[in-house]
Amino acid sequence: MPEEDRRIEEVLEEEESGAIERSVMRLRDRIIRRRKKERKRQRRGVKGPAPKLRRKDLSSDSGEINKPEKKAAGKQNEDRPRKWVSVGWLSDAVINNFKKLTLQPWTDAEASQYEKGDLLELFDKPPSSGGTKLGVVRITQTPFRIRTDELTKSDLSAMGFDYLKAFMIKSPGGQTASEIEEEFKNKPSKLWAVHFKVEQLIDPKAPVRGSVRVEG
Repeated sequence: MPEEDRRIEEVLEEEESGAIERSVMRLRDRIIRRRKKERKRQRRGVKGPAPKLRRKDLSSDSGEINKPEKKAAGKQNEDRPRKWVSVGWLSDAVINNFKKLTLQPWTDAEASQYEKGDLLELFDKPPSSGGTKLGVVRITQTPFRIRTDELTKSDLSAMGFDYLKAFMIKSPGGQTASEIEEEFKNKPSKLWAVHFKVEQLIDPKAPVRGSVRVEG
């Protein structure tokens, strides 16, 4: 073999040997780094290999797992009112904490959608008729049907009649509270009794629209 060819072959062998050596060194460095990480985790009391998190399990901003956030959002949604109730011309009695019972002319199907613990949006009249939202109330017992001639003095008081009498407030039809009571007795009808407590009231005088005050 000519001297020049032999020299070329030696150079190629040296280069190949150097490439192999560099690959071995890189592999060695990776193994050392991995062992260091494992020792650190063991000192912290973490056993086993580090868990692998999928990209879709992480939020794009902070790297926090999204699933707990979804559960928390779900819990919040459960505490939001999804139904409503209107109290008509007796709105002031509710706002001044004199009314905690309302009678509703529901059908059986409508009444079946309400139960104890439900949060309801409170309106002065139905939203479809342009009603104004007054706040949020919670049903304190499952609604039940009652005849108006069976209403007790306690029931009438909870309906806000004491407030009407104290301030001599009349219905839109010009009836006093006493006259409405007489009509309940003389012309009885069956209505659904809904007992509630006020959770929040929207303050119409608040400088920021939508501000609420929480009732204890």
